[in-house]
Amino acid sequence: MQREIKFRAWIKANKRMELCVDVNPFYIGDCDRLHWKHNEVELMQYTGLNDNSDCLPNGQEDKEVFEGDIISVGYKDKAIKACVKFEMGMFIMVSDEFEDGYIPIYEVANQDRDYGWIDGIVIGNIYENPELLEIK
Repeated sequence: MQREIKFRAWIKANKRMELCVDVNPFYIGDCDRLHWKHNEVELMQYTGLNDNSDCLPNGQEDKEVFEGDIISVGYKDKAIKACVKFEMGMFIMVSDEFEDGYIPIYEVANQDRDYGWIDGIVIGNIYENPELLEIK
């Protein structure tokens, strides 16, 4: 499976998310030709997946899922919140409510019912909405 490789960046000084990002060894740039050093931003990679538009309110489009996103997901007959991370060489959803503490996101996306997965939507991210995960 091939996926589109793209990034977004949390600009630390401005406390804002930049979706159009150019990454190279010297700097991070946006479409407006602004540039930042690597230590001035937090980069997040696109997982190649979008959330489930069937679960969204009418008129709302599905969202691309990036590292750092907070997802509301149905798991074993209840709604929980999980954070998307890249660890162990794969994208995972992390929550204390999962038996192992995490679930590989591609297994979930393939509708593996062994995990009790129902559907998920992006509800925020760890930089703009830390209160969703009660991150202090």
